[in-house]
Amino acid sequence: MPNLVPITPVEYSKNRITRYYGYKIENLDLDNLLFIIDEINVKENPKIWEEGNIIFYQYPGQPLIIIKDGMFYADEKVWEGKEFSHRQIRHQASILLRILGKFGFARFNRKAVPRRKFTPYKWRKKYLKPFVKRHYYEI
Repeated sequence: MPNLVPITPVEYSKNRITRYYGYKIENLDLDNLLFIIDEINVKENPKIWEEGNIIFYQYPGQPLIIIKDGMFYADEKVWEGKEFSHRQIRHQASILLRILGKFGFARFNRKAVPRRKFTPYKWRKKYLKPFVKRHYYEI
């Protein structure tokens, strides 16, 4: 079994970045996922297979997404490799999450941030001034 890295699905579009959090995938098995893929309009059929209780999903030319215990994971070799960026892996997970949500197999919350205002957490923490508490006095 591969070493797994948990993925937070993030949708990147021209004007905004949407982060999916608190997601839960329920009652999904290989037959249900194959049914969903047959129902949606895709240019090429993805590779989908199951080993034990783990479902593997890979759209042609995109990173491998692993579904285990209702969460998304990536293989550590894919995550650390140079073939796909972290952004591509997170975006592919968000696409799969939206598809599953459309068919009622996933629930999620999401938060959209305008792209021009988005600052990664690590950069914010390191370079931006921390919040300064202001004191107000009654006169």
